[in-house]
Amino acid sequence: MHHKTNHNYGSQQPLLFGLAICLQLLTTVHAETTQGERPPITGLIFNEDDTEFFSNRNPSTVTGEDIDRMVDFYADAGVKVFVCAVVGERTTYDSDVWESYWDDYDPDGPDDQPRLRNILPEELDEYRQTFDLFVAIDQQGVDYPARVIQQCRARGVAAWLGVRMNDCHGLESNRSPWPSKFMRSNPHLARVQYQKFFRADHAMNHGSAEIRERYRAVIEEMLDRYDMDGLELDFCRQPLLFGIGQELEGGKLLTQWMAEIHDLIKAAETRHGHPICLGVRVPSRPETCRNLGLDVMSWARHGWIDLVVASGCAMATSTDFNTPMMLWRELLRPYSVSLAGGIEPSATSCHLGRGFGLKIEKLDPALLTGAAVSFLYGGADAVYLFNFFRQSMPSRHPSWTDETIGDTFATLNSLETLATRHRRHVVTYREITAPGELLARQPILEPGEVSFVDAALPARGKYGIFRLQTGPKPTGRKVRVILEFAQSQNSIIRIRVNGVLCDLEDRQKDGKRLYFDVPEKARSDEAHVIEVYADGPPFTITWVEMDIAKTPS
Repeated sequence: MHHKTNHNYGSQQPLLFGLAICLQLLTTVHAETTQGERPPITGLIFNEDDTEFFSNRNPSTVTGEDIDRMVDFYADAGVKVFVCAVVGERTTYDSDVWESYWDDYDPDGPDDQPRLRNILPEELDEYRQTFDLFVAIDQQGVDYPARVIQQCRARGVAAWLGVRMNDCHGLESNRSPWPSKFMRSNPHLARVQYQKFFRADHAMNHGSAEIRERYRAVIEEMLDRYDMDGLELDFCRQPLLFGIGQELEGGKLLTQWMAEIHDLIKAAETRHGHPICLGVRVPSRPETCRNLGLDVMSWARHGWIDLVVASGCAMATSTDFNTPMMLWRELLRPYSVSLAGGIEPSATSCHLGRGFGLKIEKLDPALLTGAAVSFLYGGADAVYLFNFFRQSMPSRHPSWTDETIGDTFATLNSLETLATRHRRHVVTYREITAPGELLARQPILEPGEVSFVDAALPARGKYGIFRLQTGPKPTGRKVRVILEFAQSQNSIIRIRVNGVLCDLEDRQKDGKRLYFDVPEKARSDEAHVIEVYADGPPFTITWVEMDIAKTPS
């Protein structure tokens, strides 16, 4: 049976090097100004999944240098803040208070050992490879988070560690080996006891003092063990924390808990001798945050948080292109809190009905650019990438290679570096809503999952109207509106952009996709409103896009 090795904290750097990093933090990331305010956290923020590094590698050859090379790649690509998720349903390090990902796994044991017993046969080798890699790193005496921090420091990248505050991947099925034994053996701590419609029904109830203490303990351990530059609490993995109808009362308990976390961070700052940021990843709408018990504005008023990442997705299905950055900016303006816009690797416009799936497109560089431009123009200090992994991106979209990742990521650090690039803006949805917010909406149904979404599409009828956040006015560039329909169009379709009639430029042969030229007089700053008219039978629109060509050279 596998026995874990002694801790290798790996977080103590030479004194001069540590002082240099403190100076860097004080001047570039998180220092207090003469007015007592901290400057904004800017530059590209990248989230590394808690298990991504441990997938698709050879356990017999992996070393700590592979961790260094991973960090180097993203540093070379322009990442300024590296958020390494280390707590999900288990931990990526040898924890004393939580189960690790390789706990209760015997690398020399049979395939029917308890941890593996219910895995589907076709998935068994992949899981064993992942767990074997965790074991291999641990047996080499490499402490994964400490090694990430060490290499980030060597590359001048701010090193953050992340906690997923209610990850429940696979908890709805006994086949998944991801959930901890604690989660499996305490169903009475699930947030919903009387139904299991949602995967999130199985998730832990943060209204329970036992659950709050469990997360507090692992955070306290992390702050004591790792000399990090920042801590992220990810409330989008997943965002339902309390029983249905208990969110507002639960939010009061969570706010008290956040005060305790703030105290832990201040104590850790004293021990480590430098500031430690606290960031929260939360749903894209402020009112939804509060309805879920996430009183972000109270946390900001108390001075407990340094970064808010607004993200519209919990299941990694879509980027919310219309995230209200200007509203977030105005709400946070009185406080020393930075703002980032969360971007997922997909753009999903709608669900086409049972059996037809999602109308989804993986983000190419132009879609990524479009989301980043609209967020930064709307007042975000930074762009935040979630699930944009070097290993998996090429399989998701052929546009992504190491070269295009480096070229595109480097531009995401400012609006100025994005200004001339080709960008695409699409109508998507926000997936995270509080129970009952959108009760009348058609839910998205996927295997083992239900999600009520705020979706403008599909749009059925003879008239449709859509708003798109698009950033600065695209002057002197070719701009097109692209519409896609569920069926070929026999009707005459006309559109107006900001009230101005636009000419039909082209159509695909099957008549399902139409392209309209947007004249200069129809263009505006910040947003465009698109009206669609049918002269004939009604339509069903499944995709609405504004394509803005790169600035002519």
